[in-house]
Amino acid sequence: MKPLYLALLLFIHGHLHGHDHLENTLAKLKDHEQLSIVYNTIGCFHHARYKLVVTRIDKNWEAEIYESQDDLLGYSGHFYYMFDDGYLFLKRKVLTPGDLKTFRQFETELRKIDQSFSFCTTMDHYEVKSNYYNARVRDGNCNWNGFWSLKKSWFVNLQRPPNFAECLF
Repeated sequence: MKPLYLALLLFIHGHLHGHDHLENTLAKLKDHEQLSIVYNTIGCFHHARYKLVVTRIDKNWEAEIYESQDDLLGYSGHFYYMFDDGYLFLKRKVLTPGDLKTFRQFETELRKIDQSFSFCTTMDHYEVKSNYYNARVRDGNCNWNGFWSLKKSWFVNLQRPPNFAECLF
């Protein structure tokens, strides 16, 4: 009876003090498994598409970020080799414990998004794929900029290279 009582007290304590359970799909990844997020945002004066891929390699997680070729080529005015998936590689990094915590918060908030109709002119679409969590989420409330915050946290000074052809070699 005591373990049940203790578990009930911890559950009530957590809810009274606002401790949300943080989702943790990255921790479930096995060696060489991936989680990918395709992010598409469109509004009155902007559009962007990115792909974020996190791969478990031994006891580490490696993140790669890609931007839509359409967006990059539109800015450069040049023709470059088109990759099969439509994205060009921008940057790679090994995630720190702080980065993993940031992702847990991002994932928890993504799962809580209210997908009902909203009046924001910006619409963000998330497509998450992994062996443990798959979802398509539409966020149109303008209150949460989850992908931008995650991108800024992980890839602090991400700049487009001056010559996009450099991404190809």
